[in-house]
Amino acid sequence: EKKLSVEDFAKFTESFDFGTMKHPSPSRKSYSSEDALKGVNPGTGPIDLHSENHHFPIMPDVLWFYCVNPAETGGETTVADGYEFYRALSAQTQNLLKENNIRYRVSWSRYHLENYFPETSVEQVSQWLENAGGLDIHFDNELDRLIFSHEKPALFKNAQGDCCFLNSLLAWHHYDQQPEAYYPADGPNPPQKRIKLYLEGGRE
Repeated sequence: EKKLSVEDFAKFTESFDFGTMKHPSPSRKSYSSEDALKGVNPGTGPIDLHSENHHFPIMPDVLWFYCVNPAETGGETTVADGYEFYRALSAQTQNLLKENNIRYRVSWSRYHLENYFPETSVEQVSQWLENAGGLDIHFDNELDRLIFSHEKPALFKNAQGDCCFLNSLLAWHHYDQQPEAYYPADGPNPPQKRIKLYLEGGRE
């Protein structure tokens, strides 16, 4: 049986006319000409359940995963059905998520700006973020970073009215552009333990 190469996988994904989004992480190696196919962040630690780019005004509609060399033990990718996840929560937690937005505070270096918005000035990016609902947008000259906040619902509702758990409340990665998640949106930044309590029982 012929093993699918990374090049074959890149050609397969590019054959679909979805358009592409670049992940700006400097630690992710690129495997395609358009820089759309990238490796994962290096490391061996677990990555909590999250939706891709939920902290950003634009999210990808489709994600492709391909593993060249699966780990002999462990290495599983955490995948969940957001609708089933929501239905498994208590009624109290469901109501809590319906009533409160999440506020992400994001800090972008020039590297991330150049990869998300090539050949675009900081002023143009700031204006785009403002039009997309960004809050508290400012460039910190001392840190050399563009900083902004963005609010999103914790849930997605489809045309039939079904709720889906779709956010990055549980994700706490440790790399350069990691956003801070505030929940509720007008509250203080809660630690991971408090967020998990919210999800398990809607408790403070």
